[in-house]
Amino acid sequence: MIKEENGKTRVYKLAVCALMCAMICVLSVLAFPVFAIPITFSVFAVLLVGALLTPKYALFCTLGYILLGAVGLPVFSGFNGGLGVLFGPTGGYIMAYPFMALAVSITVKLFKKRSVLSLTVGMLAALVFCYLFGTVWFSHFKEMSFVNSLLVCVVPYVVFDLIKLALAVLAVMRTMKTPIKDKLI
Repeated sequence: MIKEENGKTRVYKLAVCALMCAMICVLSVLAFPVFAIPITFSVFAVLLVGALLTPKYALFCTLGYILLGAVGLPVFSGFNGGLGVLFGPTGGYIMAYPFMALAVSITVKLFKKRSVLSLTVGMLAALVFCYLFGTVWFSHFKEMSFVNSLLVCVVPYVVFDLIKLALAVLAVMRTMKTPIKDKLI
């Protein structure tokens, strides 16, 4: 027999997790090569995952995405995949995704509700973590100073990422007004 947790079966929860993982895959491959690192919607997708799933399932979902890319499926920016991407100069940003999703999900849990404030705080913390982890990783690989790496990897993207953050907050708040306002998982 399939166990139920909080009125939802594990199969249901895993199905939602798989769908969210698929959303990250689809939104990550769309790349706009404007700067040194292409602009993608993967950050938007990861923020949504963190906002809509419990910490456990947000972690599973983002780790699943990374695993799919690690085995070579073209789920990373520009239809790339493989360990070369993960362990390349920009791999730190991808490796930060599970922590980003956890930051958002845990913040929502601490606030005990999805509100504009809880989502914004969690998503800003997630972005800061992504910037720090990814930039340290990038500066190590490129043998650049941290400040120069910030200028290349963060400064040009801040406005775009804040727009994605705002869109993610709006999407979640809009979702909460629909009949499925209960936690997806």
